[in-house]
Amino acid sequence: PLARENVMYSGHLLASVGYYTMLFGDRKYTEPGSLPFDHETIFPGWVNPEKYKHDFTSLARLIHDQYVASPMGFICEPNAVFLFCNGYTFYGFRFHDHILGTNWLPSVAKNFKQAWKEKGDLLDKDGHFVEAYLIVQDLNCVQPSASFDAWAGTWMHAWDRDAIESQYPVHVKRWVKALPDGTAYVEPRPQSTWSLQSTSDFGHFALYASELGDKKTVDAMLAYAEKHLNPTWNNGAYFFPRNDDLLNEKGLPVLVTPLAGNALLALARINVPNGLYTTFNQPFSEAHFNEPYIHKVDYPNVLVRKAVYNSETSTLIVRLTPGYSPGKTTFRVNRLDTRRDWEILENGGTVGWLRRGTPQGKPGTPAALGLSEDGALEISLELNGEVRLLVRAVN
Repeated sequence: PLARENVMYSGHLLASVGYYTMLFGDRKYTEPGSLPFDHETIFPGWVNPEKYKHDFTSLARLIHDQYVASPMGFICEPNAVFLFCNGYTFYGFRFHDHILGTNWLPSVAKNFKQAWKEKGDLLDKDGHFVEAYLIVQDLNCVQPSASFDAWAGTWMHAWDRDAIESQYPVHVKRWVKALPDGTAYVEPRPQSTWSLQSTSDFGHFALYASELGDKKTVDAMLAYAEKHLNPTWNNGAYFFPRNDDLLNEKGLPVLVTPLAGNALLALARINVPNGLYTTFNQPFSEAHFNEPYIHKVDYPNVLVRKAVYNSETSTLIVRLTPGYSPGKTTFRVNRLDTRRDWEILENGGTVGWLRRGTPQGKPGTPAALGLSEDGALEISLELNGEVRLLVRAVN
């Protein structure tokens, strides 16, 4: 399934493996054969099962070699080289270069843009992204929609920032429709071109606005979703359930695909301006994985709103809110340097210390401190509302 073409699958897989390896510092997928594919036969005794062994590097090399042969990219459907499908591969190349020392992305990205330019460029005369290049017809296919503009713009922003930011206002003006109540929706494509399987216009554009730092638009769109798209809690998960209706009784768009309701709107909500751009251009270094971090959080009963270590002030900053089931919770803080003393603060007040590896709670405070079996700091507290914690070195 990975040997050639099929970039909609192989490209996403490469990006996913790259993101996992970069974000978590776990190199298991760099080991030979760590991405095996088993092809079971439906004709036992006639055709033997096949096993295809891949890993991060072998997958990246397979895709890289196809870009060398075809700089414009390669197909995910017969005869069609889709712009946005090929864009995901760049994330995989970026993280492979960063982690394993290759230098594939610069030449691939340069040749990719040049090849598309020779075929008429990435945008049509009205500023809409080309959907696909049709090989046999030697033709760029453009079907203007919020999905295609936002899909391409969101994921290209990391590696073609100036071009995307110059085009974004054109896309907002064309697709986003503001309402008197302060909410906003995205103009749906004509029903003659609509299919539930392919369109997530609203979700894609909300993520686009989020990535480009357009707080006014993303807030208005999320407010529209809250008002019209039936937000639902189910077993601790918050989502917008699938709705096949294109419009409601007032003529407003209410179509929700599983992709939009489960993923795109959630990512639009938690993303920060230039979020994908930052992960792409400032990936975690080895030093990041030696810093303190929280562990064993009871998700989904506990939701982590923020967890970041400031190396300049030697402070771990954590913000927690109740999830599915509020109440008492315990979590760990790993990799605190036990040669130093640490002060633990809850909502601005000191609740204890970790002195040379020994926890010491402050009498009369609600939090309790302890040590796990492997020597990590354990913090127990009541979580019935937002809690802000600081764990900071004092020497």
